[in-house]
Amino acid sequence: MNSKHTRLVTSVYLSQNTML
Repeated sequence: MNSKHTRLVTSVYLSQNTML
């Protein structure tokens, strides 16, 4: 896996958690 891709997914995941 690409580190950048993983970080992007993590950022989106955290963003959605914050919204909830």
